[in-house]
Amino acid sequence: MDVEKLKKNADEWKTKYEALEKKIAGQLRDKTFKVGGIDTTIPSFDECLLIETPSNYMVSAIELQDGKTHGQEKGGFKVGMSAKKYNFLVVAQNVPVAVTKQDKMKIFDPDTYQGADSWL
Repeated sequence: MDVEKLKKNADEWKTKYEALEKKIAGQLRDKTFKVGGIDTTIPSFDECLLIETPSNYMVSAIELQDGKTHGQEKGGFKVGMSAKKYNFLVVAQNVPVAVTKQDKMKIFDPDTYQGADSWL
């Protein structure tokens, strides 16, 4: 592809982006809602809450650090080598949230659990 054509495409996208930015700038509103009895006010666009997130969270891949291995003593996560950066993420309000079980699981075999002939 021709370099001049690439520059022209980039300029066109920049112009479109700037026009969109100006168009929505006047439509940003503060929205107040209660969380645990506390009023919280954050910006919204078209009744959609705009929740600010640290930029190092807005990536497509992370590497989890176990906190034990050499070089991973800090634990937590770091941005993955193949990660792509995101500027924003649009998510419907009714999207299910992943549930994680933090408790230790206790499994009982049929000989221990006398309520039925099954695992519990």
